[in-house]
Amino acid sequence: MKKSLLTLLFLNLFASSFSNAEEIGIFLLPSKASEMKILKKRGDLWQNLIKAGVQWNRKENILHSSIFQGIFNKKGLHKLKKKIQILAESSQPIYIQSIPNLEDTQENIFMNLELNEALKKICDLFYQDKLFEIRTSDRILMQLTRDVEQGISDTKQKLLKKYGLHWNVPETGYNPHFTLAYGTKKNASIKSTLKKVKYKPLDITFDRIGIGKLGYHGNLLKVLYSFPLGK
Repeated sequence: MKKSLLTLLFLNLFASSFSNAEEIGIFLLPSKASEMKILKKRGDLWQNLIKAGVQWNRKENILHSSIFQGIFNKKGLHKLKKKIQILAESSQPIYIQSIPNLEDTQENIFMNLELNEALKKICDLFYQDKLFEIRTSDRILMQLTRDVEQGISDTKQKLLKKYGLHWNVPETGYNPHFTLAYGTKKNASIKSTLKKVKYKPLDITFDRIGIGKLGYHGNLLKVLYSFPLGK
């Protein structure tokens, strides 16, 4: 997920000043069979990037598709866990297809996914239940939100007041995807490289929803909790 310079500066200040909150992601996890198919395509992409001399962060990352990313109070995570568990139990596994052409954001490379009704429904449930509001349960987080409001547009201020520090919300357009390469630099070779990585749409199953710690470029460092969908 791409972040603005303002956000990156804020996160650096935030990380060095406050230890009771961190960047957390709510995400869907693919089934093992789906994961293997995606990893194969990621391997093909990586081989072609290496041949083209493209630089990126080659650390292994946990495949996931984000529903919400934001700053949460650590003390409130147990509440979030319970609510996500209830959401999982009331949902069903999601069957979806990938979109064949990979996308270069000039920071990451995405395998985009179709936004079908099943996926839209679970995302809508997350926002209708206002699970993101747990992140403002601490006075420090609310103060940080107010501090960042200076110097941004009225539209962004409204989103900031509603969601806190966030990425991937309905008003900005939900773009479901897997990130296959993190930290790619702007490189003229990427466009021609992606044309070589052609494949038919993949049938993908999401069978779990999870909560985890995020790192650089929105990558998933660690799954803290995950719950089966509909079980």
